[in-house]
Order: sequence, then structure tokens, then C-alpha cells
Amino acid sequence: MELHLTPSGWRAHGHRRDGAYASVILHVVLRRDPFLEPPRDLPLLVLEPYLHGAVAPAAGGTPEDLDALGEEWFAERRARMERALERSPGDDVLYREILVALGYKHNKAAMAELARRCPLASLEGDAPAVERRLRAGAGSLPRALWRLRNVRPANHPWRRLAEMARFLASARAGGLARGLASRTTLPAMTAWLGAAGIGGARAAEIALNVFVPFLGPDAWRRIADGPPPPAVPGLVTRETSGPVTSVRRYFGALRSLKQRIWSV
Repeated sequence: MELHLTPSGWRAHGHRRDGAYASVILHVVLRRDPFLEPPRDLPLLVLEPYLHGAVAPAAGGTPEDLDALGEEWFAERRARMERALERSPGDDVLYREILVALGYKHNKAAMAELARRCPLASLEGDAPAVERRLRAGAGSLPRALWRLRNVRPANHPWRRLAEMARFLASARAGGLARGLASRTTLPAMTAWLGAAGIGGARAAEIALNVFVPFLGPDAWRRIADGPPPPAVPGLVTRETSGPVTSVRRYFGALRSLKQRIWSV
């Protein structure tokens, strides 16, 4: 395994010409840059989507400002989305982010690598054809990238790939970014995903974590004061100070929990 800040570190450090790196099986970087990844289909793991800023928890039991933390969460997500949009067209960014979100916590890295190996432009035809291409790409990944143990059948990546195939087959004709631009409310966003079988809490999480940051500050202002999603409310309420009564405070509470984890 080789680690760099960005993929271009592979070239800058002369690894292309050094046979000692022929046995590397995984390239790990903090964030992407315009450099094309190394040859021979070496898997690339980008850490940035899975890292969250760590700061010390509030001292002495001082009540946390969940609204401020929620605004920090959105600013961070939006900044990452803007960096992605500087490198790739909007449709490609949405495709990758949705696919990664469908990986849940266990298979996000594998889904990110699948998106790299199976770019949106390569997925043509109807839903079964797209699913076959995605399944073939998934099967070509190193087996160690996939974590299938203790994954509920409803969350199995093969099932999620079928859902992604149906979504692309129905939504890509008009363009993913254009389709999202016409769906500016959470019910409209989740219904768009639900038509492909991506339902319930997962559709809401994708809408909030992917669609809203993609659309930007105006979309955030429209939904930030709305009711929080139903996901893990007990954990959030039990471990944070103050009621979780809005989307903004929900993400503020999650950010607080992650900061505590990173500060341990």
C-alpha cells in the first residue's frame, strides 16, 4: 500500500519507473487532483470523503451550538462538492456520490473505486445492461475491497447496484444535474430516487448528503429549518446537548459526535 496527499504524488516520487512499487495493491490519498491514477488498474482510495474535521469537545458541559455545527457541516460538504465539480462535470459528480452513498459505511471505498473504473459515459443501454456493466466492474475489484459480512440483505451492494442501474436508466436521458435542478424539495428528491427502488431513510440520506450540497446554499436554506430525518434519532438525542428539532441541528449533532470520536 502506498500513501500520498494526492494521486500526482505517484509520479512526483518516481514510482512509475521504480520496479519496487510493482507489488503495490492499493494507492491511498487524502484528496484527488487532475493527475490520472497509476496504470494497471491500481485501486485508488481517496480518504477525504470519509474524514471529518476534529476539534476538542465543548469543555465543562457547556451546551453545544448545534445550529452552528450544522452550518459547519454544510460548509464542509459544499466545499468538497465544489472541488469535485472543478474536476468533473456535474452528472459525473452526482453519479459517483450517489454510488458511494449506496455503499453504506462498509462499502463506500469499493463503490468509489467502481465509479472510477466504470465511468458514467461507459454505462449505456437499459437498466439490465447498466446493471451487468456495474456487476462486471464490481467483480473485477480486489475481493478484499468488498465487506459483505454482517451486511443485511437489503443493503447488499449487488442489490444497491441494481437500484443504481434503474435510477440511471430512467434519469440520465435528461441529465442528472438538470433533473436534480428541477427537484428542489426533499419530497421531490426522495421520490426521484424512490422510483428506482431507493426508498425510505437511504433516499433521504442521499438527498441531504449529496443533492442539497450539490445544489448549494439556496437549497440548504430551504431545508435547514425543516424536520430532521428519522435516522438514528435516539443516538443523536442521547449523546448531544439540546433538542434535535431541524435538519441543521441534526447534522450539527452528528458533527459533534464525530468530533468526539476523532478527539479520543
